[in-house]
Amino acid sequence: MIITLPVDYPTFYHGPIKPHFGHLYGRPKFLHFLQRLINISPQFGQRNFVASPPGGMGLLQLVHVTNVIVAAFSVILFLSGMFVGCKLLSLLIFYMVFEFPRLTIKLKYVAYKSKTVSQRLEGDGKLKYAAAIVMGIVVVVAFIAGLYLSPHVLPQTWGPEDPVWERVTKTGKIRIGTEPGWPPYEFLDENGRIVGFEIELMEMIADELNLTVEWINMRFDAIIPAVQAMDIDLGVSGFSVTSERLEVVQFTIPHSITEGQVIMLKSKAEQLGITELTSLSSLITLNLKCGTQSGTTQEQELQEVAPGALRSYDNFLDALEAMKIGSIDCVYAETPITSNWMLEAEQKGEEPLVVIYRRPYYPVAFVAHKKADILVAKINGVLSELIASARLDQLKQKWKCD
Repeated sequence: MIITLPVDYPTFYHGPIKPHFGHLYGRPKFLHFLQRLINISPQFGQRNFVASPPGGMGLLQLVHVTNVIVAAFSVILFLSGMFVGCKLLSLLIFYMVFEFPRLTIKLKYVAYKSKTVSQRLEGDGKLKYAAAIVMGIVVVVAFIAGLYLSPHVLPQTWGPEDPVWERVTKTGKIRIGTEPGWPPYEFLDENGRIVGFEIELMEMIADELNLTVEWINMRFDAIIPAVQAMDIDLGVSGFSVTSERLEVVQFTIPHSITEGQVIMLKSKAEQLGITELTSLSSLITLNLKCGTQSGTTQEQELQEVAPGALRSYDNFLDALEAMKIGSIDCVYAETPITSNWMLEAEQKGEEPLVVIYRRPYYPVAFVAHKKADILVAKINGVLSELIASARLDQLKQKWKCD
């Protein structure tokens, strides 16, 4: 900010300029400092500077000193506002306070012009006292206003950077929700233990992070709400990465990319003369009933494209059993669970299954809370190493995920 006065600006005290505040070639040292601090115009020449009258301070000296005080208070105000979070209000007050002395110079000139020297000296004291009160009020009001308006003006960043990771590191344990009805990704073995490709993959990652895993068996459509509520730390259950899900949660990097498939009993397909469907809307045309699991991307697709054909079940295994007994005609799922079903039917000597519709599908990854950035970054780091070292491919071969 530049404070300027015209060269012919009248002086209010006529008399010799007396050295004070350490005169340097007729100009006070503090004025040099002030000029460097707030860029006072060089037009404040020797003859324009009002020297101190006996026993008092000249008008322009008072203005200069007031400028320094205002600048100091303004900096304090600005930093205080930054501390409480209301930067916008602080900047506004910072500007207004710096402009205050300039707006009052002319008023001071008019007031001084009609007064005697004694009145001017008395007025100087009152002016300094009034300025101090005004500045104190401005600072207090602005600080309180900044404190009050801070939550409404700027987002708050208080609290842990990643509350999920903080909890995990404190306990040394990561709580993961899964639905063990998606072989070979996750399923129950003969002893009732949760096993599978994703289960072993997550155990490997946890070992690298020096964490133990607590597996929580829960419904598939309850996992994402539990992640959002931070009831669990992670969701691992063959989750497809979709734009809708990304609005409410975040994902790790994918470990697989699947293919969407509609499967049918081979005898049923031959009876209806079906070889391959070109779209899901053909399910309506052929009057077919298609089962899938509730809360899945397959259910969402059928609701949009073929709602009349949709039959929702609690899990895919229930849908598969319903197809085998003839309650529905087909099941819409994805690899590798469909591949696993077909392999299992062949190994058990059951009626073979065939694919009547297929399409490229979504990447598969783990589900985390929106704020779990550190946890996701840690998992991604380990998973990247597993991919680069081919250990992930070996794990897929072990569980027949290809």
